[in-house]
Amino acid sequence: MTSGAGHGIVSPEANTGNPLRGDFERMARRRFQCPTPRRRGDWWSIQVRQDVFVGGKLKRSNKRVRLAPAEMREREVRKIAAEYLRPMNQAIESTGSATNFTHYVEQTSLPVVMPLLAKSTRNRYEGVLNNYLLPAFAN
Repeated sequence: MTSGAGHGIVSPEANTGNPLRGDFERMARRRFQCPTPRRRGDWWSIQVRQDVFVGGKLKRSNKRVRLAPAEMREREVRKIAAEYLRPMNQAIESTGSATNFTHYVEQTSLPVVMPLLAKSTRNRYEGVLNNYLLPAFAN
């Protein structure tokens, strides 16, 4: 059951197929927020990081959110905060899903995507957009 060098059945050069330890350290951590509610004046509030579109690009910004009046108990406010953060922490929210189709075509597709296409493909896409898609989904 041993090979000639006394290493056992598996040679020392065998690759397990698992990623190296450094690969796990480079992986992005899943985003999870659990801010502590704080009293600010007459309100309980939390500060969260939220994804927003600025100039057509996704950007993460800080946002202070009022949760409840200051008369409310801290335990109840923590429950409200957990419910507010649940869609963000479980990645249920869809960022930018309410974009107007005409706005997307005029601001993103035509100036950014169309110049990269071949002339014949560009002509065909513009024909489909103008004749079918824009009249049907304009608003």
